[in-house]
Amino acid sequence: MLLAAVALGVSPTERAGASTRLNREACILVGASGAPGLNDLSNQDDVGAYGCEVSECREQVTDPETGEYLCHYGRAALVGLSCQRSSRRAHAFVDRLVRDHGYERLKLGVDAAISAKQDHVSVAMALGRETAEYIPNVFSDDDPNPIWDGIRADAIKGAKNLIPVWKHRQGKIC
Repeated sequence: MLLAAVALGVSPTERAGASTRLNREACILVGASGAPGLNDLSNQDDVGAYGCEVSECREQVTDPETGEYLCHYGRAALVGLSCQRSSRRAHAFVDRLVRDHGYERLKLGVDAAISAKQDHVSVAMALGRETAEYIPNVFSDDDPNPIWDGIRADAIKGAKNLIPVWKHRQGKIC
């Protein structure tokens, strides 16, 4: 199961280049999220066989020693999907995160929970026998502690945005 990464997306259309059905579905959902906090949603990439990520570098710097470009401040978001054997198992995934990993319950119209740090957030959700994680994060090549102010609110907004499309596509994913 997916736990921690990054993503968001473009428009709710399928990407021809996605390598698996779950990658394509994840790209649809990352696009539907609207990727709050990101400006450029066109750079989608597959993550494993189950996810889709979008990222952008907002500030580049030149390494004085090598002359290479570094990303001083970037943001990304990921949607990861998995199919469980039953609805009960999908909901147990969210329950385990709350019970064993410190996630807090969220009211989003699906079974959902959130874990938030200053540099990344994970919103885990279950719908039928499908599970999804929406994970925005911040990154830097030269700053070990980049911060995304408002990342929790942006994560909740992105998750709320993707849920109607997910509900409409339910059954097509798994």
